[in-house]
Amino acid sequence: GQKKKVMEMAIKNAQNNYENHRMMYQNKVVKKQDNIYRLAELLNINPPIIIEAFDNSNLYGDYPVSAMVSFKNGIKSPKDYRKYHVKTVVGANDYETMKEVVYRRYFRLLMEEQVMPNLIIMDGGEIQVNAALETLASLNLEIPVMGLKKDDTHTTNVIVYNGKEIHLSRNDDLYLFLANIQQTVHDFAISFFRNSKAKGMFMSRLDGISGLGPKKKEKLLKSYLTIDRIKNLSIEEFKSCGINEALAIKILEKLNGDKND
Repeated sequence: GQKKKVMEMAIKNAQNNYENHRMMYQNKVVKKQDNIYRLAELLNINPPIIIEAFDNSNLYGDYPVSAMVSFKNGIKSPKDYRKYHVKTVVGANDYETMKEVVYRRYFRLLMEEQVMPNLIIMDGGEIQVNAALETLASLNLEIPVMGLKKDDTHTTNVIVYNGKEIHLSRNDDLYLFLANIQQTVHDFAISFFRNSKAKGMFMSRLDGISGLGPKKKEKLLKSYLTIDRIKNLSIEEFKSCGINEALAIKILEKLNGDKND
Protein backbone atom coordinates (compact mmCIF):
# COMPACT_ATOMS: atom_id res chain seq x y z
CA GLY A 1 0.00 0.00 0.00
CA GLN A 2 1.24 3.45 1.00
CA LYS A 3 4.56 2.14 2.35
CA LYS A 4 5.26 0.48 -0.99
CA LYS A 5 4.64 3.79 -2.82
CA VAL A 6 7.04 5.61 -0.48
CA MET A 7 9.68 2.92 -1.09
CA GLU A 8 9.25 3.14 -4.87
CA MET A 9 9.58 6.94 -4.71
CA ALA A 10 12.77 6.63 -2.63
CA ILE A 11 14.24 4.15 -5.10
CA LYS A 12 13.38 6.41 -8.06
CA ASN A 13 14.95 9.44 -6.35
CA ALA A 14 18.09 7.42 -5.58
CA GLN A 15 18.33 6.28 -9.21
CA ASN A 16 17.93 9.87 -10.45
CA ASN A 17 20.57 11.16 -8.02
CA TYR A 18 22.97 8.38 -9.04
CA GLU A 19 22.49 9.17 -12.71
CA ASN A 20 23.03 12.89 -12.12
CA HIS A 21 26.26 12.27 -10.19
CA ARG A 22 27.44 9.81 -12.85
CA MET A 23 26.89 12.37 -15.59
CA MET A 24 28.65 15.08 -13.59
CA TYR A 25 31.64 12.79 -13.01
CA GLN A 26 31.76 11.78 -16.67
CA ASN A 27 31.64 15.41 -17.77
CA LYS A 28 34.45 16.26 -15.36
CA VAL A 29 36.66 13.42 -16.62
CA VAL A 30 35.87 14.16 -20.27
CA LYS A 31 36.69 17.84 -19.71
CA LYS A 32 40.10 16.96 -18.29
CA GLN A 33 40.79 14.58 -21.16
CA ASP A 34 39.75 17.27 -23.64
CA ASN A 35 42.40 19.53 -22.09
CA ILE A 36 45.01 16.81 -22.50
CA TYR A 37 44.21 16.40 -26.20
CA ARG A 38 44.06 20.16 -26.73
CA LEU A 39 47.48 20.51 -25.12
CA ALA A 40 48.83 17.71 -27.33
CA GLU A 41 47.53 19.51 -30.42
CA LEU A 42 48.90 22.87 -29.27
CA LEU A 43 52.41 21.48 -28.66
CA ASN A 44 52.27 18.94 -31.51
CA ILE A 45 53.06 16.01 -29.20
CA ASN A 46 51.38 12.76 -28.21
CA PRO A 47 48.58 13.16 -25.62
CA PRO A 48 50.31 13.74 -22.26
CA ILE A 49 48.57 11.04 -20.25
CA ILE A 50 51.24 11.40 -17.54
CA ILE A 51 52.35 14.94 -16.69
CA GLU A 52 55.02 15.74 -14.11
CA ALA A 53 55.59 19.30 -12.90
CA PHE A 54 58.53 20.76 -10.92
CA ASP A 55 59.01 23.81 -8.71
CA ASN A 56 61.84 25.04 -6.46
CA SER A 57 61.71 26.93 -3.19
CA ASN A 58 64.35 28.51 -0.93
CA LEU A 59 64.99 31.50 1.34
CA TYR A 60 67.81 33.54 -0.24
CA GLY A 61 69.52 30.23 -1.01
CA ASP A 62 68.93 28.68 2.42
CA TYR A 63 66.86 25.51 2.94
CA PRO A 64 66.74 24.80 -0.82
CA VAL A 65 64.13 22.22 -1.80
CA SER A 66 62.30 21.13 -4.91
CA ALA A 67 59.04 19.30 -5.45
CA MET A 68 57.39 17.30 -8.22
CA VAL A 69 53.69 16.56 -8.68
CA SER A 70 52.09 14.09 -11.06
CA PHE A 71 48.85 14.24 -13.04
CA LYS A 72 47.50 11.14 -14.75
CA ASN A 73 44.70 11.54 -17.28
CA GLY A 74 44.41 15.13 -16.08
CA ILE A 75 43.81 14.08 -12.46
CA LYS A 76 46.15 14.57 -9.50
CA SER A 77 48.10 11.47 -8.48
CA PRO A 78 49.40 12.28 -4.95
CA LYS A 79 51.01 8.87 -4.46
CA ASP A 80 53.45 9.81 -7.21
CA TYR A 81 54.41 13.20 -5.74
CA ARG A 82 58.08 13.56 -4.76
CA LYS A 83 60.11 15.91 -2.51
CA TYR A 84 63.80 16.74 -2.94
CA HIS A 85 66.36 18.31 -0.63
CA VAL A 86 68.82 20.03 -2.96
CA LYS A 87 72.26 18.49 -2.35
CA THR A 88 74.79 19.87 -4.84
CA VAL A 89 73.78 23.51 -5.39
CA VAL A 90 75.00 26.37 -3.20
CA GLY A 91 72.83 29.48 -3.00
CA ALA A 92 69.79 30.45 -5.06
CA ASN A 93 70.54 28.99 -8.48
CA ASP A 94 67.35 27.87 -10.21
CA TYR A 95 69.15 26.55 -13.30
CA GLU A 96 71.50 24.22 -11.44
CA THR A 97 68.78 23.22 -8.97
CA MET A 98 66.50 22.13 -11.79
CA LYS A 99 69.34 20.19 -13.40
CA GLU A 100 70.05 18.31 -10.18
CA VAL A 101 66.44 17.45 -9.41
CA VAL A 102 65.49 16.47 -12.97
CA TYR A 103 68.57 14.24 -13.14
CA ARG A 104 67.74 12.53 -9.84
CA ARG A 105 64.13 11.95 -10.85
CA TYR A 106 64.68 10.45 -14.29
CA PHE A 107 67.93 8.64 -13.58
CA ARG A 108 66.03 6.77 -10.89
CA LEU A 109 63.12 5.99 -13.23
CA LEU A 110 65.65 4.67 -15.75
CA MET A 111 67.37 2.47 -13.17
CA GLU A 112 64.03 1.12 -11.92
CA GLU A 113 62.68 0.74 -15.48
CA GLN A 114 59.62 2.81 -14.58
CA VAL A 115 57.20 4.51 -16.97
CA MET A 116 58.32 7.96 -18.09
CA PRO A 117 55.98 10.96 -18.28
CA ASN A 118 54.66 12.18 -21.62
CA LEU A 119 55.24 15.81 -20.68
CA ILE A 120 57.31 17.72 -18.09
CA ILE A 121 56.16 21.14 -16.91
CA MET A 122 58.58 23.57 -15.28
CA ASP A 123 57.37 26.41 -13.10
CA GLY A 124 59.33 29.08 -14.95
CA GLY A 125 60.51 30.16 -18.35
CA GLU A 126 63.42 29.48 -20.70
CA ILE A 127 65.99 29.03 -17.91
CA GLN A 128 64.11 26.22 -16.21
CA VAL A 129 63.06 24.59 -19.49
CA ASN A 130 66.63 24.61 -20.85
CA ALA A 131 67.96 23.14 -17.60
CA ALA A 132 65.53 20.23 -17.90
CA LEU A 133 66.24 19.65 -21.60
CA GLU A 134 70.01 19.65 -21.05
CA THR A 135 69.70 17.12 -18.25
CA LEU A 136 67.34 14.85 -20.19
CA ALA A 137 69.76 14.91 -23.13
CA SER A 138 72.56 13.73 -20.82
CA LEU A 139 70.35 10.74 -19.94
CA ASN A 140 69.50 10.09 -23.61
CA LEU A 141 65.84 10.81 -22.90
CA GLU A 142 63.49 12.66 -25.24
CA ILE A 143 60.58 14.00 -23.22
CA PRO A 144 58.75 17.22 -24.17
CA VAL A 145 59.36 20.04 -21.68
CA MET A 146 57.29 23.20 -21.38
CA GLY A 147 57.43 26.12 -18.99
CA LEU A 148 54.72 28.24 -17.38
CA LYS A 149 56.14 31.75 -17.28
CA LYS A 150 54.85 34.47 -14.94
CA ASP A 151 54.65 38.19 -15.64
CA ASP A 152 55.66 41.07 -13.35
CA THR A 153 52.53 40.57 -11.26
CA HIS A 154 53.49 36.92 -10.67
CA THR A 155 50.60 35.76 -12.85
CA THR A 156 51.16 33.08 -15.46
CA ASN A 157 50.76 34.63 -18.88
CA VAL A 158 52.49 32.36 -21.43
CA ILE A 159 53.50 28.80 -22.22
CA VAL A 160 57.17 28.44 -23.13
CA TYR A 161 57.80 25.56 -25.51
CA ASN A 162 60.35 24.77 -28.18
CA GLY A 163 61.81 28.27 -28.08
CA LYS A 164 58.43 29.94 -28.54
CA GLU A 165 55.93 31.69 -26.29
CA ILE A 166 52.28 30.68 -26.60
CA HIS A 167 49.58 32.91 -25.15
CA LEU A 168 46.29 31.58 -23.80
CA SER A 169 43.18 33.41 -22.66
CA ARG A 170 42.79 33.30 -18.88
CA ASN A 171 39.19 32.20 -19.40
CA ASP A 172 40.29 29.22 -21.49
CA ASP A 173 39.71 25.80 -19.88
CA LEU A 174 43.21 24.75 -20.95
CA TYR A 175 44.72 27.78 -19.24
CA LEU A 176 42.79 26.96 -16.04
CA PHE A 177 43.94 23.33 -16.26
CA LEU A 178 47.60 24.35 -16.54
CA ALA A 179 47.23 27.00 -13.82
CA ASN A 180 45.87 24.29 -11.52
CA ILE A 181 48.94 22.12 -12.17
CA GLN A 182 51.23 25.08 -11.52
CA GLN A 183 49.44 26.03 -8.29
CA THR A 184 49.48 22.41 -7.10
CA VAL A 185 53.25 22.02 -7.48
CA HIS A 186 53.87 25.49 -6.04
CA ASP A 187 51.81 24.72 -2.91
CA PHE A 188 53.52 21.34 -2.51
CA ALA A 189 56.98 22.91 -2.78
CA ILE A 190 56.14 25.73 -0.34
CA SER A 191 54.73 23.29 2.21
CA PHE A 192 57.88 21.17 2.01
CA PHE A 193 60.09 24.28 2.24
CA ARG A 194 58.32 25.50 5.39
CA ASN A 195 58.74 22.12 7.07
CA SER A 196 62.42 22.01 6.12
CA LYS A 197 62.96 25.55 7.35
CA ALA A 198 61.26 24.82 10.69
CA LYS A 199 63.50 21.80 11.24
CA GLY A 200 66.61 23.65 10.10
CA MET A 201 66.10 26.53 12.52
CA PHE A 202 66.97 24.25 15.42
CA MET A 203 69.95 22.51 13.82
CA SER A 204 73.12 24.17 15.05
CA ARG A 205 76.49 23.65 16.68
CA LEU A 206 74.56 22.98 19.87
CA ASP A 207 73.65 19.58 18.44
CA GLY A 208 75.47 16.62 19.93
CA ILE A 209 76.25 18.14 23.34
CA SER A 210 75.55 15.50 25.97
CA GLY A 211 72.90 16.63 28.44
CA LEU A 212 71.53 19.40 26.22
CA GLY A 213 68.11 18.19 25.14
CA PRO A 214 65.78 19.69 22.50
CA LYS A 215 63.79 21.81 24.97
CA LYS A 216 66.84 23.45 26.58
CA LYS A 217 68.45 23.99 23.18
CA GLU A 218 65.28 25.57 21.84
CA LYS A 219 65.05 27.86 24.89
CA LEU A 220 68.64 28.98 24.41
CA LEU A 221 68.13 29.75 20.73
CA LYS A 222 64.86 31.58 21.34
CA SER A 223 66.36 33.63 24.18
CA TYR A 224 69.69 34.57 22.57
CA LEU A 225 69.04 33.92 18.83
CA THR A 226 72.63 33.33 17.66
CA ILE A 227 75.55 31.05 18.49
CA ASP A 228 77.84 34.10 18.79
CA ARG A 229 75.73 35.45 21.65
CA ILE A 230 75.39 32.07 23.35
CA LYS A 231 79.13 31.40 23.42
CA ASN A 232 79.66 34.66 25.36
CA LEU A 233 77.02 34.04 28.03
CA SER A 234 77.83 33.94 31.73
CA ILE A 235 77.10 30.92 33.89
CA GLU A 236 74.25 32.86 35.52
CA GLU A 237 72.67 33.55 32.14
CA PHE A 238 72.79 29.84 31.34
CA LYS A 239 71.12 29.12 34.65
CA SER A 240 68.25 31.46 33.72
CA CYS A 241 67.53 29.02 30.87
CA GLY A 242 67.47 26.05 33.25
CA ILE A 243 71.04 24.94 32.45
CA ASN A 244 73.29 24.03 35.37
CA GLU A 245 76.94 25.09 35.71
CA ALA A 246 78.44 21.79 34.57
CA LEU A 247 76.39 21.75 31.35
CA ALA A 248 77.04 25.47 30.78
CA ILE A 249 80.81 24.85 30.92
CA LYS A 250 80.44 21.96 28.50
CA ILE A 251 78.50 24.17 26.05
CA LEU A 252 81.05 27.00 26.28
CA GLU A 253 83.95 24.60 25.72
CA LYS A 254 82.21 23.17 22.64
CA LEU A 255 81.35 26.55 21.11
CA ASN A 256 84.59 28.37 21.90
CA GLY A 257 86.70 25.44 20.81
CA ASP A 258 84.89 25.11 17.48
CA LYS A 259 87.16 25.99 14.55
CA ASN A 260 84.15 27.22 12.58
CA ASP A 261 83.60 30.21 14.89
